[in-house]
This record gives sequence, C-alpha cells and structure tokens, in this order.
Amino acid sequence: MVEVGIAGPMGAGKTTVANVLAGSHRYRRLSFADPLRYLTTLLLGRSVDKKTDRGVLQRVGGAARSPAWQGIDTPLSTARRERVSALADHIFPGAPAERVEALHRALYDEGYAYCWGHPGYWIGRWRRDHLRSPGPVVVDDMRFPLEGDYLRRLGFFVVYLDVPLGERQRRIIQRDGHWDPAWSSDPTEALVDDIPYHLKLDGTAVPEALAERIVREAEAWRAGSRQAIV
Repeated sequence: MVEVGIAGPMGAGKTTVANVLAGSHRYRRLSFADPLRYLTTLLLGRSVDKKTDRGVLQRVGGAARSPAWQGIDTPLSTARRERVSALADHIFPGAPAERVEALHRALYDEGYAYCWGHPGYWIGRWRRDHLRSPGPVVVDDMRFPLEGDYLRRLGFFVVYLDVPLGERQRRIIQRDGHWDPAWSSDPTEALVDDIPYHLKLDGTAVPEALAERIVREAEAWRAGSRQAIV
C-alpha cells in the first residue's frame, strides 16, 4: 500500500480522513505533531485540550523550529537549566517548577534537545518514529512545504483537502466551541497552500468517500507514471 500524507488548513478534515484510512484501510496514523503534543503535555501536567491549548501547542511547535532557540542542546549543565527555564517561560509563562523539570528531563534524558531550533526539527523527530512503524502510514498534519517535499521524497502520495474558510470555521466552532481569527495568521497556517501535492480534493465530501478516492488514486499513481493527478 502507498503511504499517504494529507495537507490542508485547520478544519479541513485531515485527521478525520486519516482516521478513516486507519480504521478501514489498515493504515497507521503517525503525525508530525505527536512529539509536540507529548512535550506540551509535560509542560501542562495534563492531556492537551485543543479547545484551550492551541496557543501553547503553536508556541512549542514554533520554538522547536526557530533558530532563535538553537543552543538548547548545550553540554553545560548550568546553561541547560537557564535555557530550559527561558524556553518554558516563553511557551507557558508561570509553569510550575516540577513542569519545567519534566521538560528538562525530556530534552536531555530522552534526547528531545537534539537539533532543537532547526527548521526541520519535527521532521527529524517524526522520522525516528516512522522507521520503527509497522505497516503503511498516513500523516494527517502537514503544515509546511518542507514537510510535503520530505514525504514526497520518501514516496508518499500527498493529498490536499480544499475546504472554504466559512465551512472550516463552522467545523472548528462545532468541535472546539469557538473560532479565533488569529489562528489563520499563525505561522503554522501561513504556508499550507504552498505544500506540493499530487492530488487536490474537495474536503467537504464525505470522509469515507474521500478515503476511498485517496486509496484508489494512490494505487493508480504508483502503478502509472507517478505524476501529479489533475
């Protein structure tokens, strides 16, 4: 089976379609944001709630990709303490000392500090999990052209879900209870439309139908010339 990457702006239905692929077509969902959610959970001391924690997630994701935060992986223990404290305060001001300590352990005992501040940080973390993943994978959270290019090089079939803004707002309000216009201008959304893809689909269609179409087109792409489908 062809591995699949799903791109599109927030509210496009990427995770919904990925879950259908996982449930009905034997795919395994493996998100770029899985380690991001893990680190956010450590800072919050609880499970992540998208309704209230979207800003924290965006700050964690941005800090890991920003050159401004390079140097977290210093071998000097004193500098490590200072930098982790500054990072925690940037992400979650007022985080309790035990939460900062949990972040410190993840960065230095579990290896999350490696390559922190590099634009491809989350790709590197994801690749470690992908190499250990059994079966075909579906990625449901591509947000940057760099991620799309990377998956295409690995042989993934990349799909873009196109959904009008009004419908996406309706979905997010239904799911999270509200819509914040600032979310659309966040760096995690700014380059979504520039992600290279093989197939563009109307994301307002029924998720099961979208999943069937993706599987069919992905297999045709692999069997044919492997060119972009119009």
